[in-house]
Amino acid sequence: MTDDAAPIFERGDVVYGDDPFKGDEDARPWLVLSNHEGRPFHGEQYIPVTLTTRSWMDGLIDIPEES
Repeated sequence: MTDDAAPIFERGDVVYGDDPFKGDEDARPWLVLSNHEGRPFHGEQYIPVTLTTRSWMDGLIDIPEES
């Protein structure tokens, strides 16, 4: 990879980027779910999910303290 080339993120990588609904002032972490080499646009388009510490369903899923 050259200095000018964009990095290619892999499944499981956590990256930091703009919130598409709020702009760069509210950037947030994203978890890359898919970047399969056999798919079109490998390294250019990803399937990510945003990560948050907020929950609107507190108490529905028990998370043990030791996890």
